[in-house]
Amino acid sequence: MSKSDHDGITIYSPTVPKISDQAGVTLAERTANYLAGAGETDPGGTGCYVRKDVKELSAHWAGLPFTATENVYQHVTALEQIVFRDKINCHFPAGVYDVGDNNFPFRNPLSDSLKDYGGARVYGDGRKTIFQTTSADGADVLQVNATQGLNIDSLKVTAILTGTSGAGSNGVSITAGGKDLDIVVWADDLPYVDKASYMDGGKACTIQPAATTNPIENIRVRVIASNVGYGFGMDISSDALINNPMKNIDVKLYVNGAYRGVALSGTGATNTVPSNGLDWGVSLEAFTVNCQQHYLSNRAWNVRGKIHPINTISTFPAYLAGDSERFVSSILGSKNERVEIGGIVQSVDTLHRIGATTGETENAQVDLATDFQTATTQLDIVSSGGNTIKASEIGVKNLTAIDFSALLARGNTLRQNGNIRTRDFRSYNTFEHRTDAGVKTFGLRPDGNIESGLTSSSALGAYVGKKAEYDDGVFLGYRPIYL
Repeated sequence: MSKSDHDGITIYSPTVPKISDQAGVTLAERTANYLAGAGETDPGGTGCYVRKDVKELSAHWAGLPFTATENVYQHVTALEQIVFRDKINCHFPAGVYDVGDNNFPFRNPLSDSLKDYGGARVYGDGRKTIFQTTSADGADVLQVNATQGLNIDSLKVTAILTGTSGAGSNGVSITAGGKDLDIVVWADDLPYVDKASYMDGGKACTIQPAATTNPIENIRVRVIASNVGYGFGMDISSDALINNPMKNIDVKLYVNGAYRGVALSGTGATNTVPSNGLDWGVSLEAFTVNCQQHYLSNRAWNVRGKIHPINTISTFPAYLAGDSERFVSSILGSKNERVEIGGIVQSVDTLHRIGATTGETENAQVDLATDFQTATTQLDIVSSGGNTIKASEIGVKNLTAIDFSALLARGNTLRQNGNIRTRDFRSYNTFEHRTDAGVKTFGLRPDGNIESGLTSSSALGAYVGKKAEYDDGVFLGYRPIYL
């Protein structure tokens, strides 16, 4: 075996100077140089020591962990190269692993195709294993770019930001597509930058495929987050999904202390959306605790969700100078969405917002069942060019003084505290009404004749008029009416 194959972890060249003889001020620096084969005295030679039958790597084999202030990017990169080469697992024992202003290297540096790890697992010892970045301009901890077949679990992600003029840092960002990914992490104390109109960084987990043609499918995310900007977010190009629908994106989230719990945002399509629409392929369940804004869905397609908002406070940190609004949900311009939103909050500015944004919400099933103390606006129906929400089923709870006429006019069905309100109701075959005691008061037979459960033996009184009868708009004649 060529001595150039030395990696210092599973393959050792005997002519690479040992760690104590390597250049470097700290042990971490000297170890990094040894792993890189610095000082090889016989670079063209052959003959190495090899660990045989390696089933799993340990970060200890790369000298890790060092002190929390050491940059260990080179050490982790050396491990990543073996994980990818041999498609084997790697265990990171308890400790702090800081890669400076780099992303952790379990990713594809290119975006034109997916890098396949073959199902390898990278895992730690729970929250005691800390993956961290330290930067002035922002560095996502795990930026899983264009990656396939990778499992990352049982560790915590966090970041340190030393400047405020650049970007913030996300915990996990899945970019340029991905397939067969399984991410299970804690995410704490992620820094963000206030960009006036939006927040940069600070997301526990985000999916941002951009305009990729790579697959976006079979992605499972489990995150427990605290003190972050966002719990979970998706930024999706509607144009890119026309020929590349997302499939089986499965998310479960618990977030405590955030500007936004869940934020799903799609761009407006500039190309013609096909008649069968688009598909985000997302199912999510989220407990959003003490969040200024719990759930936002803009131009999302085919989302399936259960959101559990819980606020024990009414005052929040100044996350964004330009946005202090407190709300439970905002659903604008989304299609075929099925979401249940139920929990308890204290005082909010807007309880629920629903309607249009350059396109109206339609064919949705939305259950808004959050209990609250006070709300300046209980239900904000947003109009864009006269469009709001149509052909949808909307359930609401404990809302008062709400004018539902605008919603009924758009062909929606409403459920309010168990009562159903609808327009243009149509029944097939038979129809009847009964009292609470089960007594029939009115009915329609299949032949169109009226049935009445309430009859009288009294003689007919005076003739008072007639009532027109129609069949699908066609006039049939008159029915006499007597006292």
